[in-house]
Amino acid sequence: MGCRPAHRRRLAFAALSLVVIGRVVAADTTDPQPWPEDDITYLRANLQFALAHELGHMFIEELDIPVLGGTEDAADQLAAMAFLEGLPGHRHDAAERRLYGGMLGAVAAQWRIEWALARLRDEEIAYWDEHPLHIQRFYNIACFIYGSDPDYYDRFVESVGLPPERARACETRFPAALRASRWVADTYGSAPPAGGGRLSLLYEPGRGDGRRALEKLLRDTAILSEVVDLVGPRFHLPRDITVVATNCLGRDDALWRDDLAEVVICYELAQRFLDHASLHRCVRGRVPDDAGEDDFIGAVAACMAEGGGQRGVAAGSDPGDRR
Repeated sequence: MGCRPAHRRRLAFAALSLVVIGRVVAADTTDPQPWPEDDITYLRANLQFALAHELGHMFIEELDIPVLGGTEDAADQLAAMAFLEGLPGHRHDAAERRLYGGMLGAVAAQWRIEWALARLRDEEIAYWDEHPLHIQRFYNIACFIYGSDPDYYDRFVESVGLPPERARACETRFPAALRASRWVADTYGSAPPAGGGRLSLLYEPGRGDGRRALEKLLRDTAILSEVVDLVGPRFHLPRDITVVATNCLGRDDALWRDDLAEVVICYELAQRFLDHASLHRCVRGRVPDDAGEDDFIGAVAACMAEGGGQRGVAAGSDPGDRR
């Protein structure tokens, strides 16, 4: 298609807004939110992806799903396909796939920011770690977005700097990933029988004014509950599993705890995403999406110097090596 990159970006962000308006029908709008709507949209995309990723880990272990390759890549792939494909009984059509492609665009942007912040902190790269590097996750998610609809995203590859040779591979990688995710859904997806395990959601009380405000935000916007309500009835679990939104003593993380049968979502991670939403907005105002590495890192540094997303670069604050 012949849309300009800037127009593509507006379409993607409009898609995110439509997801928020169309899906959060039960949101409490009686009290004004202390965060801009755009920031909540950014939070929605990234926190739902983080939850979907950890649910992927849970399903792999609980259902004994065979995995070829690393489980972190597999969990990312399952989460990305859930965004782009939907779930059994609720497959996305082309329009919905593009809407959720916009959400994945925000997830990719978050990984690029994490990579830039790590570079600014001059962190040592843990090549031994089982998680892909932040910048690899950025490109992997961009690859899925492009591969889901190459004609629609024909200029997207330019805007994110995806080389032509990788873009061509994405056109075959997405269908392969889609077949794999459909096999998982067809093989392991079924309505829970009477007495089977259930997926539920628990909000633990937020500690302090900031955490209480985040707890209320997550409740009011249904960011977590709409994922749990969509996924829970479609898979037969061998035991009860609880998604727990909780305080993590400063640790901005999401993780699967098989010993507790819990998927933990830290309020601190939600705060990090909100901080980075304003940082992302500042960076997009300074450089185009197709900016080179040095220009992008420079824009992040300049925005940080102006006070955007300061909590996102606190010492030791780096969720990307865990979730």
